[in-house]
Formats: sequence, C-alpha cells, structure tokens
Amino acid sequence: MNSFRQLQLIIVSSVVALLLILFSIHFLDATLALYIKQVLQTNPFLKKTFRNIPNLLPIIVFTGTAAMWMFFLRIRHRGCSHHAGFLKLAAIAVPAAFLLKMLLQYIFGRTNIQTWLSGGKSLGFGWFIPLSQHPCFPSGHMTVFTSFFVAVWIYYPRFRSVAAILLISLASALVFTNYHFLGDVLAGFFCGILVTATVGRFLSNIRCDINHTTSVG
Repeated sequence: MNSFRQLQLIIVSSVVALLLILFSIHFLDATLALYIKQVLQTNPFLKKTFRNIPNLLPIIVFTGTAAMWMFFLRIRHRGCSHHAGFLKLAAIAVPAAFLLKMLLQYIFGRTNIQTWLSGGKSLGFGWFIPLSQHPCFPSGHMTVFTSFFVAVWIYYPRFRSVAAILLISLASALVFTNYHFLGDVLAGFFCGILVTATVGRFLSNIRCDINHTTSVG
C-alpha cells in the first residue's frame, strides 16, 4: 500500500472513529449508564461486586512493561527477531498509551461516571481537570490494552481472533459495570490503535535508516 493510500485510510478511519465517539457522547452515554445502573440496583450481588472495582492499571503497565523489556533483552540476540520485534513494539506502545491517556484525561476532564451517577457533578467536559478528580475520557484500560493487542494483531495473525474477543470482552466489562461511559471506551480503542500504529511506523523508519546506512557503508 503506497503512502497516499495509507494517508487516505488513516483520514477516513479517524473521521469515522470521531463521529462514532461524538454520537455516543451526545446520544448514548447517559441513557446507557442510567439503564445499567437500574439493572445493577435490582441485583444486590452485582451491585456489591461492581461497587468498588480497584484500579490496577498502573501496576499492570509497570510490571508488564518491565517484563516485556526483560524478555526482549534476553532473546534479541538468539535468532528470535520476530518475537523480539513484538516485545519491543508492545513495550514502547503500552507505557506510551498509558501516558497519552493521562494527558487526554487531564485535557478533556470529563466527569467520572460514578461521580455523575451519584449526583455529585453534572455530566460534561471540564477541561484541564486534575487527575486526582478521576476524569474518565478516554478509558485508560481500553487505551492500554488496545495498544497491546494491536501489537499482537500485527505480529501474530493466528491470534487475531483471540485478541478481538479479549478486547470486546474488556469493552463490554467496562461499559456494563458502569466503570466507563461507552464514549470513553470507544475513544480508548481509537487511541490505542493510534499509539501502536505510530510507534510501529517509527520503529520501521528506524530499521530502514539503519539498513540504508549499513548498505551504503
């Protein structure tokens, strides 16, 4: 695929993603969240189970990134270039996705779904809200895990169906436990794809430059 076709695909995909996110924010998020709250309240077990789900994402990102770099350093000189390429891409994309979600959550400052459902704050975008107030747009979990599974999608085609099922399961869990608005999850999915695609392109350009320099030398 030439550069012009790639640019066309990126632009069209970005526009479609933006329209889906905006549609969800304006027409689906509040209605869906209130409906799910009603369902959870009618089931004491579900209400108790999903009331205080711990946020383990920082720990997952830190330990996962450290583990991937460790394995990358162990296998990069053992003729496992394919696996090493995956580990390098994922080990850069995952923390980059985590940092991006923090930046975007600070910039957009969208009301946290639990705060809104409890009546503590009106639903909207506050813009430049401290992270201590737990802004929720985009979903950090969706951003980070999408970035990882896009790397899986690129390097291991036979596991694409598994990656898709796991991402759909995660998205469903985030929405149907009222952990995030649907729009937050859609935005996280798009951001995760964008991060890994950007990192992959950057690493590919570096490899091309090194190969070119080696061949010239």
